[in-house]
Amino acid sequence: MDRRIADAATMFEAINEEYFQSCIPLPRIRLSSRMTNNAGMVSFKPWEMALSIPYHDYHGWDEELWDTVGHEMVHLYLWTMHRPTWHTKEFKEICARIGSTVWAKPLPRLSRLYEYICPACTSRYFYQRRSGYATACGQCCRVHNNGRILLANPYFSS
Repeated sequence: MDRRIADAATMFEAINEEYFQSCIPLPRIRLSSRMTNNAGMVSFKPWEMALSIPYHDYHGWDEELWDTVGHEMVHLYLWTMHRPTWHTKEFKEICARIGSTVWAKPLPRLSRLYEYICPACTSRYFYQRRSGYATACGQCCRVHNNGRILLANPYFSS
């Protein structure tokens, strides 16, 4: 087992016992190299917690892992209590009680590689990853296509 996963599981058990009376079942913990916009994420079905490798490599595993695991545990706890799991007032209060933050620290932005042009209004917008499907701007999708994605060919900007 990866040491980072073992450390996260140990922290999970410690936080669970100290703050949640061990009422949260241990989720499957996995590492993700693709998560670049957040520190962690939970899924309720399947019951799992994903931890961002880029985030923790940048900010430090020792410094940030406890905070991330605690934050994600609040989501899991609220789910087990049949309460809203997003960042509600209750969520923020529980985070404050256990000493976890509500928002992750930012990661430096990668350069924008792909430029897309909406076929309806010619608005330009940028993505870091190449889109695997036809795309248009959100406003034109709502106005012209009942919210569905419009067909367009993405334009690659060098």
